[in-house]
Amino acid sequence: MKAAVLLAVLVLAGCSAGGARPEPVDSPQPSAVIGTDGSASPSASPSPVPSSASPSPAPTGPRIVHFRVAANPSCPAGTNVNPIDGNPVMLEWSTAGGVASTELSVDGPGLYGSYGASGSETIFFPCGGAPGTMQSHTYTLRTVGGGAQQSQTLTVQARVNEIAQV
Repeated sequence: MKAAVLLAVLVLAGCSAGGARPEPVDSPQPSAVIGTDGSASPSASPSPVPSSASPSPAPTGPRIVHFRVAANPSCPAGTNVNPIDGNPVMLEWSTAGGVASTELSVDGPGLYGSYGASGSETIFFPCGGAPGTMQSHTYTLRTVGGGAQQSQTLTVQARVNEIAQV
């Protein structure tokens, strides 16, 4: 099958299987596109490629380069006799543009902590609700200094496990 497609490409491109090119003809040959099933369909001549545009300027001013979950949380599991602790969430971030520091809030307004321009924090992840449901917490990172304040919010979820009573 691959050999037939390759031969079709060579024939449509004006080459023989031996690699020799035929003499040029006065009228232009139409090009073709080879589909994944080996069929050929006519295509228009390629358009000239425009010259590359100038790159957009790099952003300036305070900005959050990334704010992400470095380690996912989990809710407690196991049984009342053999409990398995849940895991905290670990967040990490970096900023640029003259940011002096950052502030983190958890589940709404209010300051959880102040940090440097880049950093990470491991935060206890409280779980509650019916087994099988998802527990959510929201984390907001704000820049301080360097210009207009920027912020980014993450919502992190973990499944609430059933703690069997034995």
